Amino acid sequence: MSLAGDRGVTVSADQARELDGLLAGTPGAEHALHQVAGGKASEVHEAVREAFVDALGASLKLSAAVVAAGLVLAAVLMRRTSEADAAPIPPMPATAVPRPIPRRTTAV
Repeated sequence: MSLAGDRGVTVSADQARELDGLLAGTPGAEHALHQVAGGKASEVHEAVREAFVDALGASLKLSAAVVAAGLVLAAVLMRRTSEADAAPIPPMPATAVPRPIPRRTTAV
């Protein structure tokens, strides 16, 4: 809404909700745009597009930073494994030999 305000168009929160589908080209949003902006509809449409691109760029940068942090953390944690941590676990001692299940006798 601040980009639209920079271009001389004030948009309330309710009007912003009506304009939500503007980038998708919904007829209701186009109609609301012409009601709100009048002759400056093309400038507001451009402001909405710029806001979308700015938000998308910020989210992509944040995603890339999270991936990079995950890679660094994984590399640090993998290097911390010492020889003592990597030793195999000794096998469990054998238990008594299992006995077979007795056969059922059928009553005759």
